[in-house]
Amino acid sequence: MRYAVIRLYVIVALVRAAFGADFSFVGAFAQDDERRQFTFTLIERGIVFLRTWSYAGGVNSTGARIEGGGFDPSLSLFDSTGLLLATNRDGGCNKVAADRVTTWCWDAFVTMPLPKGTYQLVLTESENTPMGPYLADPFVYDEAGNFTAAPGITAPAGFWDYSPNRRNNSYALDISGVDFAQLPLVPAIGALVNGASWQAGPAGPNTILTFFYRNFPGAQPLRALIDGLSVEILYNGPTQLNFVVPPTAIPNASASLQISSGGNLLLATPLQIADAWPALFTVHQSGTGQASVLNQDYTYNGADAPAVPAARGSILMVYGTGFGVANPLGEDGLSWLTSAVSAFIGGLPAEVTFAGLAPGYTPGLQQINIRIPDGCPAGAAVPIRLQIGGHSTQLGTTIAVE
Repeated sequence: MRYAVIRLYVIVALVRAAFGADFSFVGAFAQDDERRQFTFTLIERGIVFLRTWSYAGGVNSTGARIEGGGFDPSLSLFDSTGLLLATNRDGGCNKVAADRVTTWCWDAFVTMPLPKGTYQLVLTESENTPMGPYLADPFVYDEAGNFTAAPGITAPAGFWDYSPNRRNNSYALDISGVDFAQLPLVPAIGALVNGASWQAGPAGPNTILTFFYRNFPGAQPLRALIDGLSVEILYNGPTQLNFVVPPTAIPNASASLQISSGGNLLLATPLQIADAWPALFTVHQSGTGQASVLNQDYTYNGADAPAVPAARGSILMVYGTGFGVANPLGEDGLSWLTSAVSAFIGGLPAEVTFAGLAPGYTPGLQQINIRIPDGCPAGAAVPIRLQIGGHSTQLGTTIAVE
């Protein structure tokens, strides 16, 4: 028989009632020795509840029903310095449900008072727990691959418990009573940026976002959700995912973004949704330099052939993303933005003749038609900047003017 083990290294005498929010995560491991490292924050002292649901199943804090049959989980809690505060392998039948197959109560459960601050919670399988008092210390089965197997049974290793019973690779975790929780990006995953500016930050409705990733377990294709809404996937490659923030996304300082591969949760993090967060595409896909622009005669704008500079007084078709909500198609067959766009070329105000969704393309691509001012300076790299609702496109974008 196994016993729950909890090690406490801090005692907090004064705590608040647990009025924080609940955060739920689901995903899957590819092999036994994996870890998932979650971050959560308390803005004042309180009591937190940490609980897995995947071994025996049940209803998590979002009201979703979790099927049992997942692997035997362990939780290890660390403070902001990396000091181990608690670890738990089995919550016990007085705190977690019994699995209907094995009858064991092996979901993990930790509750404790904590001072305000940021904490790290590590999810692992079975006895793969810390070997020392710090997060930097090794875990028991680091780099051991699939370390579980059924004695005397010639079946694939991985995700066995001590019944012996072969489990699946899924997990489900609640972090409750906290102000913020996420499964953050780590170097093994990559970065999330605006698909035009290549800058991290908020996103508006109809924004193309790019998720770069590498060295993660799991199979293609990837899926993304924003506040539970499926998003349009534009590109799903070996190291890059391009997707569009839904047109119906509501401004929210902490919308929920989840990116997963099959059942494997790769990223779960708040994403700030603004009314707009515009950016211009650039020719070299760097976020700076020559903007992606067509001249009035549909030739490419630029100083180097085959692109050509634009004449003063002519119309440019400028392409960007993140300009916000658009109206339904009008009688002219065009979908105009709901907010006005202003433009500056060479530091001079420029007339905007159209600002809306690029006809025939994803809603994530916006087209702004701009007349070059007669007094605009000529040059191979004349600055261009657009504004909408108090938000400006990134610095460093240019056009060519003759």
